[in-house]
Amino acid sequence: MSEQSRKYGWYFGAFASIIWIPILAVFLILNQNTIATIAAVMFFVLGVSYIIEYAPWKYQNEPFWKIYLGLALIIIVAAVSLIYFWNPEKIGLLQRLQTTALLLPLFLPIFIFRKKTWNQMYKRKP
Repeated sequence: MSEQSRKYGWYFGAFASIIWIPILAVFLILNQNTIATIAAVMFFVLGVSYIIEYAPWKYQNEPFWKIYLGLALIIIVAAVSLIYFWNPEKIGLLQRLQTTALLLPLFLPIFIFRKKTWNQMYKRKP
């Protein structure tokens, strides 16, 4: 596998994990929920910026879990915030927030890769 393929894997995988945010922003615009739409756009821009800035090959000796943790936290904070902004009424808020437990699999790569770094995963052949 070429290094370019690995980079595309990071970008496409990470972008696929946040693509739901601008899609949700479209529905929020249609519901005339301005604050939630602005929040969604801000979370998406934050996610894209994070993906580009903290690509693992830029920090080749940092463990993957440290790099991936930031992306996972952005996704979880975006989900919880947008769930609240979707319908800010207090009735059923706790029940809606419990659905964020479905986001726990986001943390699996942290445990799978543990302390592996980009250099350890993809050693260059001489």
